[in-house]
Amino acid sequence: MKLKKLSVIIVLSVLVLSCFCFSQINLTHAQYVNDAITSTVTGLSTPYCVAITPNGQYAYVSNEYHNTVSVISTSLNSIVATVTGFSNAVEGLAVTPDGNYVYVCNFDANNVLVISTSSNTVTATITGLDQPYSIAISGQYAYVANDGDNTVSVISTSSNTIVATVTGLGNTPNGIAINGNYAYVANAGSSTVSVISTSSNSVVATISGLDDPQGIAITPNGNYAVVSNFEGNDLTVISIASNSIVATVSGLDNPDWVAVTPNSQYAIAVNSATPSTASVIDLTSDTLVDTVSGLNGPQGIAITPNGNYAYVTNWGVSFDGTTVSVISISYVSEPSPTPSSPTPSPSPGGGSGSYPTPWPSSEPTISPTPVVTPIVTNVKSWFTNTLLFEVIGVIAFFGLLSFVAFSVTHKHPARRRHSKRRH
Repeated sequence: MKLKKLSVIIVLSVLVLSCFCFSQINLTHAQYVNDAITSTVTGLSTPYCVAITPNGQYAYVSNEYHNTVSVISTSLNSIVATVTGFSNAVEGLAVTPDGNYVYVCNFDANNVLVISTSSNTVTATITGLDQPYSIAISGQYAYVANDGDNTVSVISTSSNTIVATVTGLGNTPNGIAINGNYAYVANAGSSTVSVISTSSNSVVATISGLDDPQGIAITPNGNYAVVSNFEGNDLTVISIASNSIVATVSGLDNPDWVAVTPNSQYAIAVNSATPSTASVIDLTSDTLVDTVSGLNGPQGIAITPNGNYAYVTNWGVSFDGTTVSVISISYVSEPSPTPSSPTPSPSPGGGSGSYPTPWPSSEPTISPTPVVTPIVTNVKSWFTNTLLFEVIGVIAFFGLLSFVAFSVTHKHPARRRHSKRRH
């Protein structure tokens, strides 16, 4: 009788614990469920950085050693134009918030060229830089990281002239991102991040503790800056409010550029090691949740403003890359983002978000992308990958075993005794 009571208690405990666990699962929280490469754009040559127009209809890709910029239609996933007129080493690029111009770093020529998106031709050249490597745009100003003299040049996009030069950075400034009030610069040579006030155009803070930082992106809600550490093989999360490191996510492999989804919940960093992959990091838990394979020495990444796709440049592990991979980003569900500060403009690190100025209605429209919604599948995946489920499974197993043992040793003998009495 005691064994029977114990079996009932164990089974009921398992049921109660299972119900509790399911009640703790937030089905409205966005989850990645099968990120994968769904398209490949060909016809490029050592594609390096990528920036997407505010309406999400075009991706501009710098071909580093081919001295061109390729224009990709995101609805066709094919090249629709090629912009020439560049010198050797075409690097970072960024699109203005109104979508009318693309600013491109011409590393060896020490200048920045301006592309008109209406004609896809170079319309202006800005000189006076020193090996410009990456660029980010906020409002009417473009901030350019100069790899040669460890400065940042501030360009007025209305006059296309340099209006300020920021000094006091670390060595070899690489990635740069802006959240409106501040620009964050990843200094690869010093393993630091410099914080620039855009109102004074001066360095106001320096964050140490990184390891060969390359790409950098700011979450659209303005709360965090995420930095990819090439030598550290990890991702650093910096609090914008305190300018301090609040998390480090390991498990990456020579990460270069990084981008953040429009809802600020996920960062995707491209790993240039072999085999080449893209790592998906959940910024709500600071954990690595997915890995996308099939890339070739990736360098740049940008996410479409609707958050459905990531465009990754395959520079090539042997400098022989010719493609851009399109990764479909699948969610179970998507909560509405609530930005608390101005949304950053696209940058080589893949700054993303929504933009206030629409493009002409004559532009081709993108067909809506179906959203994957296997809620039951996602819950099962989450549940079966937790230690708690394993514990419940063990308890259930022994509970069932006890119940079966009780049935065999007590119920059946009782029936035999009853049968004998009848005879």
